[in-house]
Amino acid sequence: MFDAGANATGSAGKRLCRPVAGAEGPPRHSIGAVRVAACLLATLLATACAGATSSGPFDCLSAPPEERGSSSPVSMVLAPHPVRAGAVATLALGVDPPAAADTYMVGWGADWQCWDGRTWVSTHLLEQDPGAGGGRVVDRSPGATVTIPAIGYFLPFTFTLTIPDVPPGWYRIHEDFGARDRGESGGYLAVEVVAGP
Repeated sequence: MFDAGANATGSAGKRLCRPVAGAEGPPRHSIGAVRVAACLLATLLATACAGATSSGPFDCLSAPPEERGSSSPVSMVLAPHPVRAGAVATLALGVDPPAAADTYMVGWGADWQCWDGRTWVSTHLLEQDPGAGGGRVVDRSPGATVTIPAIGYFLPFTFTLTIPDVPPGWYRIHEDFGARDRGESGGYLAVEVVAGP
């Protein structure tokens, strides 16, 4: 009898299922059908998960080209860019072109986001350091509350921040801006993380 699952392999070329052995035991068609279904499910899962990376409790993918844009009411510039995971980078907000003085304000933390295949999810909180230290990187967990100092800075302002230890790919930094007489608005900057020492 032909066992369709006997040759199923995963993305690493390892055999996911083994051939039906011998004719002993229950009839082959009852076990064979279960093995075929299990092998097909295992093969589909191995294929669907290929290319996914994990960022804590989140399954992240490199964002597709159509999701790599930036949008913000004020300028957001990261240097260097592309950037390496774990590096300290400079984030200039409202500097070039300059934001109107005392119009926009930003807080102590920014969200690091990854693409999960459907939407952007916040995986880390980046403390924005007004000095050269880079600030802490705080992992986010679903449902967890992260507390940061209630400090605000008027733009233009330049911070240093530490890039999370993530695999190479496209991510984004999301900022919430308070605007005088206009409430709060969000902005985001696409970030390419590259491999390196």
